[in-house]
Amino acid sequence: MKKTLALLLVLLGLPWQQPAAATQAEPFSAALAAVRLPEGKGMPEARAQIEAWCLLADSTIRIEEPETISVACTLAEEEGAWYALQWWIGRAADGMCLATLRFDPDSGELRLPEEETLAVLGDAAYLRAMVALRAHGIALEPGWYAQRATQPLLLAWLVRAYEALQGAEVSLEGVTAASRAAPAMRKAAALRLLSPEELAADASVPLTRQDMAVALLRWAEQAEAAHFRTAALPATVADAQRALQLAADLAGIPLDVLAAWRPKSGEKGQAKPLTRAVYARGVMALLERLDPKQKTVDARWMPKLDDTEHRDARRACGQGLMTYVTLEPEGFLCFDPDRVMTREAVWAHAIRFVRVAMAEPPEGRDDVPTIGDAALRMHRLTRAFAEHPRLAEPVRVVDNGVSWPWYFAQEDSGAFSANNCMPAAAAMVLRWLDPDSAATPESLRAAEPLDGNPWYPEQVSAALDQRGVSYVLADIDPDRMIDSLDAGHILLVLLNEGSSGHCVVVKGYEREGQGLWFRVYDPASPASDVYGRPVGQDRRIEASQLIFAMECHWWLLFDIAREGND
Repeated sequence: MKKTLALLLVLLGLPWQQPAAATQAEPFSAALAAVRLPEGKGMPEARAQIEAWCLLADSTIRIEEPETISVACTLAEEEGAWYALQWWIGRAADGMCLATLRFDPDSGELRLPEEETLAVLGDAAYLRAMVALRAHGIALEPGWYAQRATQPLLLAWLVRAYEALQGAEVSLEGVTAASRAAPAMRKAAALRLLSPEELAADASVPLTRQDMAVALLRWAEQAEAAHFRTAALPATVADAQRALQLAADLAGIPLDVLAAWRPKSGEKGQAKPLTRAVYARGVMALLERLDPKQKTVDARWMPKLDDTEHRDARRACGQGLMTYVTLEPEGFLCFDPDRVMTREAVWAHAIRFVRVAMAEPPEGRDDVPTIGDAALRMHRLTRAFAEHPRLAEPVRVVDNGVSWPWYFAQEDSGAFSANNCMPAAAAMVLRWLDPDSAATPESLRAAEPLDGNPWYPEQVSAALDQRGVSYVLADIDPDRMIDSLDAGHILLVLLNEGSSGHCVVVKGYEREGQGLWFRVYDPASPASDVYGRPVGQDRRIEASQLIFAMECHWWLLFDIAREGND
């Protein structure tokens, strides 16, 4: 039988492949056996070739649910006496056609599927992806296999996968950016899979493998935060390893994370809390596995971190894999090595890792993925989140905003707008207290010009004192901040999120299980979001991130209460 099959395959121009073990399901042959083929002089020859093709498909293709394969044999009227024999995933009425064989029962002549379809049927992983992604509303065609993937196509898939996860359509209510863009692209912007600027850009630009991986990881980050509501939870080493392995798989980076990132002697292994120092050591081990020359890089170019001698922290910052804060005016470089990272931070750092690892495309490899490549990555992503636990606890939201407009952006606030974060924050406090307040960032700056230099807390105090505002200068304490917000107060806080001081107003918080986010009015708004609002309005900042940024600037905060709400 094997020799006969091999001969038939040679005659058909198909490669011979050893059939799988007898215990393997034979979905194509089984489906064919259930179909009554037409009679004709040439049918014995045609049937032999059709059966040979089915055996080849059975030995190559792995269908996880063989019962989903069906066959339909219909008369192709436009071709006279020719018949079309089609294999479907699902029913012919609403399923997906995998392959079509055409034959003439009188002459025995057979027309095999196109070469592209044969390539698809030889890729069992792609077929599994085709079947699995249908459950997420993503319909693929075998003929798309070798076509170039595009950004609009990938983002449309990601939107459908998110809607399948949520069980509801992504709302476009209020989305004003790029009103002429396709709905799927605007939904992707609403999910923060791309920025308003990216939404308005030329969508015909080829999608690179790095772009594809970053978009997939943004989806993972958004799903963790908005759907599963676990982004603010403290991360473990295992969380980081899983995220980085997924990032490597999605980017096509040949890397075994568990083999490269091994715990040091005395560490608790995967259950260990993921501090920034632990992550730095792990991510540098991965980079060294990809590029052994990283072990001998001259240390002179690395930043001199003042709060740690951790060499891997310096190397990770030098590579752009992690960041540090420059404290003013001393220029003290703060890495905060013992701070435990959140799951949200893990995804953001996984994106950094992909960008660094894929900074230069590998030689001899096409950097533009095919639809087949993209489908395999989508399947990997959806499988990674198939069993992800969703936080069951209700979300507690406290927002002490008022019914009248009280947000001010520092942009366009005069000649010194770049330094007007404190005047803008002070103006917000005054407008929050009094809807008729005439104070603006420009008027407050005019009263305390300081030659255009940034304000200090003394100027904020003076602006509030002159208008009879009651406030308390309080120590930085997360529990006390929550108590104040629960009492209806707002907080004017100073912080440093990178290399310079800044000022924002904290107006509420969201508590999700163990996770905590602060709701913030940030006067820095260089652009608008997809809803047409300043990007600084209604920011959400994870609690440990905000507290660290505050501690990197000033040790006090302004606690402001409305009259009668002390």
